[in-house]
Amino acid sequence: MSTCTSSSFEGSSTGYGNLGGIGFCDNPHQVLLRDFHFRCKERWMYEYDLTDSWQHEIRLEQILPLDPTKRYPICVAGKRRAPLEDCGGPWPFMALRDEHPLFEVTTQFAQLLLEHRDELDDYQDKLRRLGYWMVCEDFDRQVVNRCLAAYAATRIREKERRL
Repeated sequence: MSTCTSSSFEGSSTGYGNLGGIGFCDNPHQVLLRDFHFRCKERWMYEYDLTDSWQHEIRLEQILPLDPTKRYPICVAGKRRAPLEDCGGPWPFMALRDEHPLFEVTTQFAQLLLEHRDELDDYQDKLRRLGYWMVCEDFDRQVVNRCLAAYAATRIREKERRL
C-alpha cells in the first residue's frame, strides 16, 4: 500500500513528492535521504504541509560515517519552537506573532493567573496559547532528540513486525 506524500524535496539534482501540483505517491517509510544522492554543500528545498507552504532550505554540510554508539536520527542544532499547527503557513504565523508581543502576552498571562486562580481549569486553553508565545523563541535540542528517539523506536518496531 502506498501513501501520497504531503511534502516535497526539490534540489538541483533531484525532486520528490508533490512538485508543481502533480501528485506523486510512494511509501515515505521506504524513501531514504541517501536515495536522493545529495552532494556535499548541495542545497535543496524541503516543503512541509503543501497546503500551508512551509518551505525550508536545507544544505548538506558533510556525510559522516555511521557511529554505532549513537541513535539516529539526531538533531545537532536548531532555533525556535515549531510553529503552531494549522496556523495557515508562514505569513499568517508571522502575523500572529506580531499580534502577540511578549510584553502583552506576559501581562495577559499574569492577569489570568491572578484574577482566576481558583478557576484555572476553565482557562487552560487560553493559558496554553499565551504560554506558547512566551516560549516560542526557545529551542530545546534534548526534547527534540527524545522525540526523534521515540520516532526511531517506533520505526524499528514497525520494521520488526514486517519481517
